[in-house]
Amino acid sequence: MSKSISKEYSFFGILKFALPSIIMMMFMSLYVIVDGIFVANFAPEKDVALAAVNIVFPAITLLFAISVLVGTGGTAIVAKQMGEGNMDKANKTFSLLTVTALIVTMIYIGIIAIFADPIIAMLGANEITAPLCKEYMILLAFAPFICLQGIFQSFFVAAGKANLGLISIVIAGVTNVFLDWLFIIPLNLGLTGAALATGIGYSIPAIVGTIFFFTNKRGLHFTIPFVKGENLKLLAKTTLNGSSEMAVSISTSVVTIIFNNLIMKLEAEGTIPSGVNAISAITIVMYSQFLFSSFFLGYSVGVSPIIGYQYGANNNKYLKRVFRNSIIFAFCCSLVMTGLSILLASNITSIFAAGNIEVYTLGVRAMKIFSICYLFIGVNIVASGLFTAVSDGITSGIISLMRTGVFAVASIFTLEHFLKLDGLWLALPVAEFITTIMVLTIMIFKTKRNTLFPKHKTGEILPIPKNVEV
Repeated sequence: MSKSISKEYSFFGILKFALPSIIMMMFMSLYVIVDGIFVANFAPEKDVALAAVNIVFPAITLLFAISVLVGTGGTAIVAKQMGEGNMDKANKTFSLLTVTALIVTMIYIGIIAIFADPIIAMLGANEITAPLCKEYMILLAFAPFICLQGIFQSFFVAAGKANLGLISIVIAGVTNVFLDWLFIIPLNLGLTGAALATGIGYSIPAIVGTIFFFTNKRGLHFTIPFVKGENLKLLAKTTLNGSSEMAVSISTSVVTIIFNNLIMKLEAEGTIPSGVNAISAITIVMYSQFLFSSFFLGYSVGVSPIIGYQYGANNNKYLKRVFRNSIIFAFCCSLVMTGLSILLASNITSIFAAGNIEVYTLGVRAMKIFSICYLFIGVNIVASGLFTAVSDGITSGIISLMRTGVFAVASIFTLEHFLKLDGLWLALPVAEFITTIMVLTIMIFKTKRNTLFPKHKTGEILPIPKNVEV
């Protein structure tokens, strides 16, 4: 047994347990960021290539939505089943969720292939960026691998093999960097090369995970993917439980599309000289947000199996301590990230601006304003993940829907109307601030009413089956 989710860890023990997941998530975000660096500096038509990557990004993000839904929502359920001592059911549930996710992914690829041109136009492409968007969309050919690697990130932790997941992600990241260099610079493949490099990188942890879960017979593994009489119920519960994390991915796509279209509207009105440059600037800001957010998402993924197991065992006293420490940890890290974002705004922007003065100027200003977002984003992501881990999908879903949907969209349209481009930079920080107030209110209310952890049937800590790694 490498790292058991059945133990009661100290706060620093939890951090150590979650560290592989944090690193995994940050490496996954670096896949996208490395593509951006090579594209912005070495791709043909580099002045507009970065904007094209941003425009296509929402279509890719929806793939992450599927894997995050199954990974986070499913892990909480499977870990709870393991905590109840029902390993056979946990294996069947895991297999059912994985197969279903792959089927949905294939349907999604088919829709994109049939309606590629109108979808690209809807995403905000114009006659200049549309051909480049088509080049980068070759990444969708790797959709099954993208889906699987996202699912396995969570279930590696539940299987007690977080280090295996970390090693595969690191190898994939190094491979991605090398292939970005090879395909974009010596072979001059441009955005097609960037897409191929990223897709091959995603394939490595997907293949490693597939082999592991087919051969890990003493622990969590693939089996016949049917749970008698409960298939639809488990799928529905996973969807509800992982809806918050899925809502984040979907809302991120929607917000990106709105950003891009409003920026092009500002260009048409003559408010800004170049919409493409402004889109490139917001892309740089989104890269930094992607990296910082992945830290908190990695922490949530890392602690989720522990929380799910202890919730299944009704160890509420320990869970309260984990909740409290996690929120404090998230806030402290948020302070550090805010400071780093402000101090490094110029350095980070210059990496992507590639000598474009307008992109650099817009990017630095955008990043300094947007840095306010990091004061609140950690608490919001971690709180949502904690509720998911105890199968409180409704609360988690409300937090995520309001945060990345209602509050974000309302802030974007309101502030853009009054402050134009600066309003777009400020919109998400305002949305995160409002969400933090809501999150703290919910947690205080649930704590006072003793409803922080939903009731379930199991009333005792069940023994772990012999010879089973959890």
